[in-house]
Amino acid sequence: MTEKRTKNKSDLAWHPSLKKVFKECERWWAVHFSERGDVTKRLGELQRSIDAPGSFSPGPLTLPLISLGSEIQACILAQTGSSPEFSQAFQESVAFRALEFRSLAGRSFPSDQQPFYIHQHPSLSAAGPAILSQWRLAETCARVLIALGEKDQRVNPRESFRDGWGRGTVEAFVIRLFSDAFAISTTYEPVNALTPEYQALLDAWRTNDEAIYRASMQAAAEFHLTRSRQSTDHVTYEFDAPFDRVFPVELLAVQALRRRDHLPEFQTGHNLVDTPWSVVSDLSTALDQPLVVSAEARLRRDYPEFR
Repeated sequence: MTEKRTKNKSDLAWHPSLKKVFKECERWWAVHFSERGDVTKRLGELQRSIDAPGSFSPGPLTLPLISLGSEIQACILAQTGSSPEFSQAFQESVAFRALEFRSLAGRSFPSDQQPFYIHQHPSLSAAGPAILSQWRLAETCARVLIALGEKDQRVNPRESFRDGWGRGTVEAFVIRLFSDAFAISTTYEPVNALTPEYQALLDAWRTNDEAIYRASMQAAAEFHLTRSRQSTDHVTYEFDAPFDRVFPVELLAVQALRRRDHLPEFQTGHNLVDTPWSVVSDLSTALDQPLVVSAEARLRRDYPEFR
């Protein structure tokens, strides 16, 4: 696909709340990823793990830190619109997040222990491929996510499930959205009712009525903003990672699913959604990522439960 390019930051109307996030990303990059030093180091670690004999076993922080480096870079580059550099960073973010999600999920399926994952809200990693219209991978991630949600519901006490996957926010929304979009039946049911903003969007995501769609997306975007802040020791917020604040993954996935189903591509009227969608909507659906391909091949060979 042809990529759009916006030359000036002023051409893009990012939501005002993201000004601070962009500055935090620039500071983080300067301190931790200057000249891609740490990213290059972690990429080298991953390559050595791929080449090593025995079962594939990269360090526990290798994939997360590679992903984080790409995520921070994608956020910084997004300010000036689509470009080859942004496209690579964004697609690498999606690819490494999805790979890490599936790798950790695979380690959870063989036993009745509670699901193992690093990210508090893995639905956001699972939803990334849909934004890039990578539908085969998107469906795989959907099936893995739904299976994990069902397992979490089965093995965790009601209190723990209620405060985690069963709290009725982003996990519940993405699971139900994917269940509908990919026709996957599920026994998953959150303890808390799905938050009204997400329920309204779930009810309206296939609508041809522009007013209804805009109203539901705007409400969901406002809810997203209320949950976009750094988590504390006492409160866990769904969108505390910079990438998930700049790119509201669960809402962009809805935009992509509507395009897949040839539904009208309405503007939502909310720049938390419309601006990032204008940047990512026409990115190529595929990028040559040899390390992702090689790591996935090793995971498939060494771990039968990997999907």
